[in-house]
Amino acid sequence: MRWAMALFALVALLAGCSHVYPSDPASGHDVVAEVNRAVKGRTVDVTLSSGAELWAKGVEVTPDSTRLTVVGRPSYVWSYQTDIGSRVRNDEIRSVSIRRRGRGLVEGAAIGLVAGAAVGALLGARDPWIADVADGALVLGRIGLGVGLVWGGLAGSKDVYDFTEARKTD
Repeated sequence: MRWAMALFALVALLAGCSHVYPSDPASGHDVVAEVNRAVKGRTVDVTLSSGAELWAKGVEVTPDSTRLTVVGRPSYVWSYQTDIGSRVRNDEIRSVSIRRRGRGLVEGAAIGLVAGAAVGALLGARDPWIADVADGALVLGRIGLGVGLVWGGLAGSKDVYDFTEARKTD
């Protein structure tokens, strides 16, 4: 039983969803329009090729560079002040990420429900402390749903527009 609970906890804690889209702005207007549509009006995470991370708003991608306004830094490696507007060459950008907490909530709930129900069904089939498979699935499925809602809402779901992945395929 301990192994099953440990497995359930591991799945619940590690289930964070990221959706990675290889994006090469130099490849054309469609990619630029897609990224600009996704980032419009949002504060996004930008990771530079050097490893520096920053929070930016007013992001506008063009085929050769990206205009942004730095509003903060999640790590110490970014040395500029906040609220600096700048233009960065796209080959200096590793990725642009958008965190969506609402979608993370739904995805976390679904993953938690399925993981909890599966572990509960296994326990119900093996251990006498649970009446049967259905009871195990219902009990741990509900617990998984709750854990998934909380974890998914906190962690969110990320859309990552990866500028380097598109360069690797060339």
